[in-house]
Amino acid sequence: MTWLTTTQAAEYLQVGKASLHRWRQHKGLPEGAKPPRVSAIGRVVRYRAEWLDEFMAQFEIDTGAELERRVDEIWQQMNRRDSPGNNQRSKTCTSTK
Repeated sequence: MTWLTTTQAAEYLQVGKASLHRWRQHKGLPEGAKPPRVSAIGRVVRYRAEWLDEFMAQFEIDTGAELERRVDEIWQQMNRRDSPGNNQRSKTCTSTK
């Protein structure tokens, strides 16, 4: 059994340590999502790769309709923030299903 430090766990997931810390505190997660499992003794926190895999598995999406819906949502949010008059997304990507 191999234990990962917060730095190692963040590298494993390819995210920042701050993101991992927020997720551990239930912050920034979608409603109903579970934070990553940890073992902690005082301020010493350790993760297992299997636990990180389980954590990420709850965010898997279908590469078809669900992905397209999420891309559209993000695109609309970006347009509202950056240029309110431009709300059309270019349909240049194609499905690989």
